[in-house]
Amino acid sequence: MKFIQIDVKDNVGFVTLNRPPMNALTFEMYQEIEEMFTQINDMNDVRVVILKAEGKLFSAGNDVNEFTTIQDRFTDYVETIKSCMDTVYRCDVPVIAMVHGYVMGAGLALTASCDLIVASDDAQFGIPEIKVGLIGAAEFADLLVPRKVLNYMALTGNPVSAKEIEAYGGIHKVVSSDKLKDTTMGLADELLQVGPIALSYFKEALRTNLDANLLEKYTHELSYTKKYMETDDFKEAINAFLEKRKPIYQGK
Repeated sequence: MKFIQIDVKDNVGFVTLNRPPMNALTFEMYQEIEEMFTQINDMNDVRVVILKAEGKLFSAGNDVNEFTTIQDRFTDYVETIKSCMDTVYRCDVPVIAMVHGYVMGAGLALTASCDLIVASDDAQFGIPEIKVGLIGAAEFADLLVPRKVLNYMALTGNPVSAKEIEAYGGIHKVVSSDKLKDTTMGLADELLQVGPIALSYFKEALRTNLDANLLEKYTHELSYTKKYMETDDFKEAINAFLEKRKPIYQGK
């Protein structure tokens, strides 16, 4: 695969996002992530997955450049994103997200789809979609923060710190960058002490009870992006972001 790698050691599968410099997610990356996690379900030697990223941040979210060209295939794009997230969310084995730096938009959704999160103290979580002409990812944040905090993140596009999300109970542990790997490995080791069949069954029961409609909610959110694409403000949001300037909205 071009942007996603896996390394298996001592029953832990290390899945790495590697698309420098921002690990911005593309149609191709979503396909690769889905394929990778589908393969993991058939790997008997993998009992825990750690999802991590190379570079200075975990993920800046969707690659906005793609949204200038996908209007004619938007439905296919959405279905690919949903299928990717669902494959991570329903992975047979526990998935720990090990995150650092920015965890934005679709990167937040991918992280929230994991079972546990360990974050470095420099991590910032955000749903900046509203600032770049998109509507979506907020329902995944519902797995991390209370609804009113989610509303703030979604409607302003402003991030919150990993420490704040830890206080809400959405992150297992926040540690300094130099302790991030060891802390995550310690958590993985705790999971490896449990019977693998029981772990898989309990994970499935917890997920089913939590929210059987998560992807349906995400689809509903993204349907508003499709509507927004028909406006001048959408074009202005995209162009302003790519041109690194403040957008001038006309409300039409």
